[in-house]
Amino acid sequence: MTICQCKTEPHASSSTSPSLVLQSDATGTGRSCLRCTLLIEDDLTIASFVSKGLKEAGFVVEHASEGKAGLHMALNSCYDAAVIDIMLPGLDGLAIIDELRQRGRLADAPRHIDGDA
Repeated sequence: MTICQCKTEPHASSSTSPSLVLQSDATGTGRSCLRCTLLIEDDLTIASFVSKGLKEAGFVVEHASEGKAGLHMALNSCYDAAVIDIMLPGLDGLAIIDELRQRGRLADAPRHIDGDA
């Protein structure tokens, strides 16, 4: 278990399908620090590439390679953004988004589906 560098909440630490990107509004939090991102991607090559780019952009990245594990992480931690693959083992990305939205975790989060990924 690790502690995200930009929050005090503890975090639990293969397809080329489109990805879904969600970002919460972090304005008004008073934080000027690294942003925490959840990456849910089963293809380890893609996950490594995306994670490297996010880290270079100043994000702290936590990765899950399976849908159910990613949902568990999203429900039990707080993230500023999430990059979620659509086609995942265990639970697909859209089902993860639906579950998070039903539980009020994404009520005001902008979303973007990129079909060119």
